This record gives sequence, structure tokens and C-alpha cells, in this order.
Amino acid sequence: MKRILLTGMLLSISLFSFAQLLTEKLVTATDTARGIVYQLPKTILQIEVDTKCVQETPGLYFQYADRFLGIKDFIQNESIRYEIVGFRLSTKTIPDANQAYLISTGKKGKNLSINLTPEGYLKSINGSIAPINHSSETAVKTAVNNSPKAWESVGSSIFTKDMQQANSTSKMAELAANQLFTIRDTRLNLLTQELDKAPSDGRSYEIVLSELNRMENAYLELFKGKQTETKQTFTYTLEPQKDSSDVLLRFSLFKGVLDKNNLGGNPIFLEIKKLPVAAEALRVDKSAAPRGLYYRVPAQAVVNITDGKDVLFSQEITVPQFGMILSLPASQFSAVELCPMTGALLNVKK
Repeated sequence: MKRILLTGMLLSISLFSFAQLLTEKLVTATDTARGIVYQLPKTILQIEVDTKCVQETPGLYFQYADRFLGIKDFIQNESIRYEIVGFRLSTKTIPDANQAYLISTGKKGKNLSINLTPEGYLKSINGSIAPINHSSETAVKTAVNNSPKAWESVGSSIFTKDMQQANSTSKMAELAANQLFTIRDTRLNLLTQELDKAPSDGRSYEIVLSELNRMENAYLELFKGKQTETKQTFTYTLEPQKDSSDVLLRFSLFKGVLDKNNLGGNPIFLEIKKLPVAAEALRVDKSAAPRGLYYRVPAQAVVNITDGKDVLFSQEITVPQFGMILSLPASQFSAVELCPMTGALLNVKK
């Protein structure tokens, strides 16, 4: 009988202690020494814009391309143009300084277990649920070694002695064309094994073919010209604003990505629209007194990137700060778990 009474007394103390749980905004708290501070999370956007620069340069002998090689699609003028290849959108969670709260339980709150993340987000109260891994996948970019091989070095000059001693551009072009045909004949003989001194092993054979191909391309560029592509990524980090439309950047076909205030390019807009919430999702206790726990009901939003006419990119995301902040009375739960990424309720134990 005494043991039963003692157990009942201990249970009453624990419930009484938990019932004293009080959550209030940190800015209005008068005694922060007797509580634990947590912050609700908010989302910021990271937008990556992938661009490509295409540069065309005429060859030294472009005016002789048709005459000596019969090439008609050669580059005649210097040109440069830019393209937007694509967009990527990712989100990052940071603490919301305007939504910081103090949890306190008074002098008798010794049985309360509060679990915070290293960032200061509330994970659980009296929770024994296994932690959830909320980390997003990190893309690992592997650098590809495109450096030329030893037999592809710049030192392998394509200008012969006769070409350098020629007294006119026309003669130099003719010698270069002849050298190109010689390279092609040599490669053909090598492939058909008609050379007396063909490489004896596969590796040497591969090196010789690679060098012949390199030299052929180098001579062709003297007539056809050269086209190079350079890729570049621009990153923009910003906090989303509800139902907003603003210039993200400006873009020029001849200058590429420009600052949004530079009128030398056409505007690229960022539009953010909060999506409507279903009626059943709002069936929560809005009249709950601030004696318990503050949490978020996160909202969804759609992010559009447009040029003013066409949608270039669209993605739906979760934006916690667009949602509602509600409180859960301490009398309605004995343990609770929150999502550190959104501040939403995940599990409630009564």
C-alpha cells in the first residue's frame, strides 16, 4: 500500500512539473536563466545559373579554305555569344532571429528533457525517437584532367620550315594544305598497315594515331577557324519574399550575366508565390494560450524564373516562414518531436 502511494506521488510531481512548461518569446522574457532558448527555422534560397560562352575565331588562312580544301563552312569573323544553359534551386535552413523562444518550467521542472540541434532548433521534448537525418545530399564534382598528353604538347609545332620561309600568305596556306593531306595519307597507311615502320606495340600505335589526329585538327583550324566554349556558374543567395516578383539578374547575348541594375541586358525575373493551404490542414487550436510549445505549420511555395514571357524554370519548395505559428498547450502532450528543418510537429504523445 505504501509503495502504491509513493508511486502515485512521484507521478503527480512529474505531471505537475510538466504542466508548468511555459514558452514565451525571447524578447519578452524577463528571466532567461531558468529556461532553454530555441529558434524556429526559416528557409533561404540558393539559385545557380549555368551559362556558356561560345567564342569563334577565324583561322589564319580562312580566305583560302575553299580554294585549297574545298571547305565552305569556315569562320570569317570574330564573334562571341552567351547562353543560359540552365538553373538549379536548392534551399538552406537558418535560424529565424525573429522567432526565438524561451522554454521554462519553474522551480519544479527537473524531469523535463529538451533536445536541441547544434544550430539551436528544437528537436524534441521528453522524446525517445531516433534522430532523423535531415541533411541533404551534397553533389561531389569530380575534376576531369583535360591537360594535354606529352605527345599533344604545344611544342609539337605545325609550322614547317618551308611554311615559315614562304614569301606570301597564299604560299603558306598552300603548304599547310599539302601538309594536311600528307598527314591524312600517313594515317590511312598506318591504319591499313602499309607502312614499313609501323609501331610494334598497341600503346605506341595509339600515341602515333593520337598525334596525327591532333595535327590534322590543328591544320584544319588554320582554315576553318576555332570555336571554344567556356562554362560559368553564377550563384545567388536570398531570402524568399511571399508573393513577390523581382529582377534576379540581367542577361545579354554579347556580355553574358549582368547585375540586375545594369540596363545593358534583358531582365530575368524571380517570382515566388505561396500556394493555398487545404482547409483540413488548418484544423488546429488557434486559441491555445502561450503555455506549452510554439511551432510552425510550414507552407508550400512555387518559384518561377521567367524572362517576362516564358517560364524558364519552376520548382515547388517548402518555406516555413510563409506558414503559421501556433502553440500546443502543455496539457495536450507528454512528449513531442519537431522537424528541425521546418519547425513542424512530427510526433505528439499525449
